[in-house]
Formats: sequence, structure tokens, C-alpha cells
Amino acid sequence: MEQEKLISVIVPVYNVEAFLEPCVRSIIGQTYRRLEIILVDDGSPDNCPQLCEQWAQKDERIRVLHKENGGLSDARNAGLKAATGDFVLFVDSDDWIAPEMAEKMLDAMVEYKADMVLCQYTEVFPNGKMLRKYDGKRAVRVYGRQEMFKLLLEDLEVTNHVWRRLYKRKLLPENLFPVGKNFEDMYVMAELTEKCETFVSLNDVYYYYRANPDGIMKTKTSKNLNDYLDALEKSHADICRFCPEMPKAMQDSMRRMRGLTATYLWEDALVVPTLTSQERKQIRERVDKWADMLPEEVPGFNARQRTYYRLFQENDLRAAWIWYELWFNQNNWWCHLKKAVKRAVPLLARNAAEDTFS
Repeated sequence: MEQEKLISVIVPVYNVEAFLEPCVRSIIGQTYRRLEIILVDDGSPDNCPQLCEQWAQKDERIRVLHKENGGLSDARNAGLKAATGDFVLFVDSDDWIAPEMAEKMLDAMVEYKADMVLCQYTEVFPNGKMLRKYDGKRAVRVYGRQEMFKLLLEDLEVTNHVWRRLYKRKLLPENLFPVGKNFEDMYVMAELTEKCETFVSLNDVYYYYRANPDGIMKTKTSKNLNDYLDALEKSHADICRFCPEMPKAMQDSMRRMRGLTATYLWEDALVVPTLTSQERKQIRERVDKWADMLPEEVPGFNARQRTYYRLFQENDLRAAWIWYELWFNQNNWWCHLKKAVKRAVPLLARNAAEDTFS
């Protein structure tokens, strides 16, 4: 390992008083010690500014930046401007990382002469349940640029999250993230991918993402839906620009992702109660435009997705609503049926055993 290399760890901090300590502890406890830990207090209204200063007194590697609230993108940009390391890690302040994350990812960066290294992550729910998001079986996978674009479109092994990655600092511009926009990760990931030639994907889980029931992804507002569409459009436009001669497999991945996101967004426009009728109409118009270039049969869609997709394309609102309630609502009839079967099978088995021995 190149021990002289400095890694800048950028942590935007806002209203996470309950989670800041485990996050910072996981960073200062890294087995790789040569870190520059930048805590960016984004005008947090709770006790986070004081907690950040207390941590800086405990560990000389920690620097604290206090700024007016400007949002996640602005905080990350401020951290990048202050970073002096050879490499950069982003960690969100309500998440935490494994002790060996920095060491293992830097080892992979050096061994494979990579420009970017990513690891796998586990989603942690408020009830304590943990869910690993992807398991590729092979310990290490090395990709070129075009392969990474395809994986970005598939959104399985490689997602648009800027955390869980180690970057070469020289490839990151200071004002990387779009200020005032949500889903900033999706805005920039295709651009960052274009700057790199070799990527390493590690199968080990080093990042723990805390699922926030009140987070941006869960808060369906007109701004969030429009920001999501803006980010999607920019990401796909960037990939098309960087890969003008796209192979068929990659085209199919783009069409499937476009179809899936059109379906999700159309569903939101249909069912989210906070939208006004005008906002609902505007989202529908944007989704229709987003899906205009798609074929009738989207590659990779299953039967229920194809039906739902066709219904909303044909603007059959009543039928689409019924289909949504049957198959897509989180408490749909299929979920109830599966739960009933799970309850019934042990009961039937127990009754059969009792009949056998009676």
C-alpha cells in the first residue's frame, strides 16, 4: 500500500444529531490512518455544529467547515474545495463505513491502476433489519468505461450513489454537484465515469446506508419528481453523448431503465396525494415525453410491467389505477395472498402431522 497517499473523507452534516457519532467513529477508526476528515456543517439547526467541533478536538485529522445552509450539493462542493488529499471518499453523515474500507479500496486502486473503486453496500432500516443490495459472487471485477455505462443503466451492481466509491481527487472538479437540485448523484455520475478508464468493483460490503423514511427519495413532491426527471434526462443524454455507437445490449438496458422510471414516475403522478391537479398534469406530460422514444415492448419487462406500461401509454387511467392497486400498491392483493400462504402452510403442516399421529 502507498502509505504516503492522503485520502480526504468528505462528510456533509445537517440535522443528524442522533447519527453523527457512529458515522464519525467509523471514519476515525479506519485501519488506514492517513486521512483528512472534513466535516461540513451545512448550517445545521440542531447540536451538530458543536458536536463537529468536539470531534475536531479529539482527532487532529478532523477539520470542520461551518457554512450557511445550501443543501447537500453545496456542502459536498465546499468539502471538495477544501480537500487536499490524493483521493476522495464521500460519506453521508447518517451512514457509517467498515473499518477496512479506506485500506481495501486504496489497495485495489493501486493494484489495478484504477481511476475509481467501488464496494457493495448494505441498507439498514429503522427496525434494525439489514439488506445487502447486491452480491456479484466474484471478489473483484475490473471494468472499462463502456461496461460501466451499461452497469449504470442497469442500476444493480453499480448505482449512481457517489458514496461507496474511492476517487482520484484530480478527476473531481470543485463545483461538481448542481446546487439546489436533488438527486445530485445521478446528475454527475455519467460525467465522472467518462473521466475514468479503469474501474474496480469489490464484492465486499464496506458501506452501511441508513434508510431514512423521511429522506428525499421517500418524499414525493413536485420538486423532487421534476428534479428526478431532470437528473434522468441529463444522465441518459450524457451516456448517449459519450457512447454514440452504443451496442444493442446497452441500448436494451437504456430502454428498460427508461421504461421502468417512466412507469414509476407515472405511478407517482397518479397516486401521490400532495400534488395539485396542475402539478400532476405537468409530471404526466414530462413522463409521456420521456417515454416517447420507447418501443411498445420494453426489453426485460415482465408481464405485469408490460400491461401497466401499455395502459398508461394508452392513457387508460381507470384500468391503470385498477392494475396498480392489484399489483403495484405496497399493500396489493398479491402481497396479502403471499402473507396468507406463509401463515397457512405451517398451520396446514402442523394439522397434517397431528392427524398422522392421532
